[in-house]
Amino acid sequence: MRSKRILIVDDEPGIRAVCLRILRAAGFTVTCVSSVDEALTDLEQDEFDLLITDIRMPQRNGLELVAEVKGLYRWLPVIVISGFADSVRRAKGLGIDALVMKPFQPAELMAAVQHVLGAESPLESA
Repeated sequence: MRSKRILIVDDEPGIRAVCLRILRAAGFTVTCVSSVDEALTDLEQDEFDLLITDIRMPQRNGLELVAEVKGLYRWLPVIVISGFADSVRRAKGLGIDALVMKPFQPAELMAAVQHVLGAESPLESA
């Protein structure tokens, strides 16, 4: 069995740290990056089971990332975390799989991850 792999994209170090702590404690393998370009590089080089991204980031935003991911990696589920309702409407139109509004509680993030991955356990069967 291998641990489910999650890629987190957020320009705020505090949000990345919170997500990392919550998801690692639950047994997931987590990679954190701070930009859309870093995320796309990691997606090309590695396999992930889930992408969690913020929307508002400098340079390229999470909406651009979601659009690219849904075009290149259709099978990859995407959870958006955001504090801005206007961006959320646009993200839903791109076909995101779940939404977590900032500020969030650890249980909210875990519920979204478990819902999207369709499993209580972060481990896949061999």
